Amino acid sequence: LEIITPNNVIVIRPSDVEFYLLSAINKIPLQVVFKKNIDEISKKINIPQPKVYNFDNLINTVETVKKWKGKEGIVISYNEDKNRIKIKSDWYCWIHRIKSQLNSEDNLIEFYVNENLPNYKKFYEIIEKNFDWELAEQMKGPISRLCDAGEKVLQIIDKMKEFIKTVKGYPSRKEQADLIISSYGITNRSSFCFSLLDGKELEKSQLIKLMHQVLKDL
Repeated sequence: LEIITPNNVIVIRPSDVEFYLLSAINKIPLQVVFKKNIDEISKKINIPQPKVYNFDNLINTVETVKKWKGKEGIVISYNEDKNRIKIKSDWYCWIHRIKSQLNSEDNLIEFYVNENLPNYKKFYEIIEKNFDWELAEQMKGPISRLCDAGEKVLQIIDKMKEFIKTVKGYPSRKEQADLIISSYGITNRSSFCFSLLDGKELEKSQLIKLMHQVLKDL
């Protein structure tokens, strides 16, 4: 049997717990039960089998399945059901790969920063548009946490910019530097202030560092 649940999911999320009868072993001769007998068992125990597809040939099967959208793929059984081969759709493999990449917090932060720290609604829509609705739904929690951190990062940057306006009132670079160091210490935030003082926008690498710092405190 195979169990599919809303919590144990990689790409396609079912709405409820589902069981499927895949195969059976006759323990007396230790043989795989033939398909026609599996059909009878399925009816008796009232557990469905996976959907069956019919194709003309193997090449047509592979080409068709690889083009599927919104479906994972199929399992080909042969040699009297003793051997099985999985064929996945390109859509499923792509979503699986992207989801695995974005499941890394570092990769998700980088993607978020590259999208210019959008709010929750916009970032959700970006994930949905660029990848998949299912993926966006599965990542609601990390998206929300990241956007909360992004909002705090933007607030920190706004305060830095207001602070730099005051710093610019001092005539010498030394006085400006002393004021920055005394306020932010010898930290990377001081270096961010120097960038703003020189009229530069913070680089993506600097924003990523700020995101990591804020996320530690959430």
